Amino acid sequence: IVDRLPALTENGGRVNRVGFTRTQITGSLIKQGFFTEYTQESLDFDSDSELMSHITEEMLVGATELTEAQLQKDLINTATSSGTVQYPGTVTTKATVAAAADYDDLMTLSIALDNNKTPRQTKMITGSRMTDTKTVMGGRVMYIGPDLIPLVRKMTDISGSGVGSGFISVEKYADASTIMNGEIGSVDQFRIVVVPEMLTSEGGGASAVDIYPMLVVGDGSFTTIGFQTDGKSLKFTTTHKKPGKETADVNDPYGEKGFYSIKWYYGFMALRPERLGILWTKKA
Repeated sequence: IVDRLPALTENGGRVNRVGFTRTQITGSLIKQGFFTEYTQESLDFDSDSELMSHITEEMLVGATELTEAQLQKDLINTATSSGTVQYPGTVTTKATVAAAADYDDLMTLSIALDNNKTPRQTKMITGSRMTDTKTVMGGRVMYIGPDLIPLVRKMTDISGSGVGSGFISVEKYADASTIMNGEIGSVDQFRIVVVPEMLTSEGGGASAVDIYPMLVVGDGSFTTIGFQTDGKSLKFTTTHKKPGKETADVNDPYGEKGFYSIKWYYGFMALRPERLGILWTKKA
């Protein structure tokens, strides 16, 4: 430290000149969409009088699930390739994972994220129209799939005081904190949130065993253009043309067919990949 202090003499002079390097960050942006066709008779003779509204609702659900799956894929791949990666015990690759993670592995991941200056807070979207955000304090958020619930609930702390001693159920601190959707409790510095459709690496571990990600998304680690609305404008476009004169052409001269389509943009860019943490593990 002393050798690098930018000291100046009485006469000053051209000393201690510094330079800067501009880092260029790139991401991907793609346009996606799908459509469905139907006939007027399929609506007239169906027993469900609300069939069209159900179809449009399922189209939105499908687009949402596609976008969430893409985002999860990008986060997991980025965390594994250029983020803060941890494996159980002493193994150093996914292909050699043969054990379940324990309390020590989570602590090691937490320390590595500390060294990378990952904030111990995150923002979550709140409100029925996603118009507000709240800052979640008191630990980083770790996302797991339902298959790992027994693993975290049975974790033993460093004192070895018994099975489950390392897990604090959400009911014990719910009154004092902002609780996230799917949050079940905390282990060490992590607040555990269960994602029902968490992706899995099938046969990715030792002896072709399935392994599962425990994903930590640090604040400011990435940006995305997704499906969600900000309450004022929509980031997706829908087109609906009913059967009749509007759809009649040389391919359908009687105008018996209608269609419904949806399209949107999806983009992902890693801003601080070192703030993405991942711990690959077997089930308990």
